[in-house]
Amino acid sequence: MKKTAIIVALIALSAMATAQNAIYRQNLSKEISVLNVFGDCTIILKLDTCNWIAYQGTEDDLSQNFFTVAGNIVQTTAAANGKTLSVGTTASTTNNASPLVIDIRENARVIFMGDTLRKGRHTRSFYSGTVENKKKGTRTEWGITFSDKTDNNNANTARDWTGLKKYTISDRIHNQFYFGSSLWFTKKANAPDLTKGPFFGNTNWQFSYSLYMDNHIAAGIGIQWSQSPYTFIKPNVTINRSNGELNLEYLSSDLPGTWKSDIYTSSIDFPLHFTFYPYAKKHTFNMQLELIPQLYFARTLNRTYTHTENDESVNTRYSKDIPPQLFQLRTRFSVNFGMIGAYAETGLTPLFKNLNVPDESSITPYHLAFGVRLNLF
Repeated sequence: MKKTAIIVALIALSAMATAQNAIYRQNLSKEISVLNVFGDCTIILKLDTCNWIAYQGTEDDLSQNFFTVAGNIVQTTAAANGKTLSVGTTASTTNNASPLVIDIRENARVIFMGDTLRKGRHTRSFYSGTVENKKKGTRTEWGITFSDKTDNNNANTARDWTGLKKYTISDRIHNQFYFGSSLWFTKKANAPDLTKGPFFGNTNWQFSYSLYMDNHIAAGIGIQWSQSPYTFIKPNVTINRSNGELNLEYLSSDLPGTWKSDIYTSSIDFPLHFTFYPYAKKHTFNMQLELIPQLYFARTLNRTYTHTENDESVNTRYSKDIPPQLFQLRTRFSVNFGMIGAYAETGLTPLFKNLNVPDESSITPYHLAFGVRLNLF
């Protein structure tokens, strides 16, 4: 009875292991002449009568692309990191004149014919010859020659550039939101306090794409919609234009109730991003610097008057378009971990030029914002 129970348990465990693991194999129509292995994976390379790629793992593993295939070039992707994969090649049985080039980067390794190949460019050339034997008759035997180069600058011209081809589109495309507080600052120490920033008032929505991406750096472009409100500390404000200059005035009112004045801006931006990944295997933690050219399509001064008396409420809004300074430039720095990050941004060009304040010197305000960043993908 005890033996029967043990046998049943072993059969159950074997069935569970079989159910959890699966093998994926894909035959290739063309001979593999270049094998690029990047990251931190292991490739078991075998000589065979057909060309193929294969890997074993869970169902979730098999949903990922561990290889890219382009003609005669097979290359590992970032998803292959930490995996052991298999590749079969017919290099020894077909076109003997074409060498097999194995290009290995970073911590990857290739196990081939009993040897473990590591970082560098490895070339394997195969040849055949006819052997006469009285007992076995005439037969063809295969041989192999090889040359290794550890200098990655001597890469084969047919090899894809790592920073352009290693990572997939899903790794390179990004969608993120920025929520924070925006305010003005000036370069003059004696400038008056003009605005305070409502929290989460500064909002940005961005799609971007990394044209170049490797284990440690990425660079690319994007498109972004931005809005920034600036609320005045002194509540009743107007801006007029005369002699080509913008004049800011603080108004007073004898009306009972409260005033609020703010400037609302909105723009379409074209950010250029530069990302640094301290850890090659985990891109979840990164630091990013952006240069953001902006095209403004709205800049409005809003003045709101509110008064409540005897359960009756009066709410009046006055809006006035301010002549826009169409092109502006900002920069933003963010530190990110997974979906959450923090950012700070500043204007490199002024929000307004020649903004004159009564009884004060002319000032040139610059944008400043800080807050949280949400990285959706």
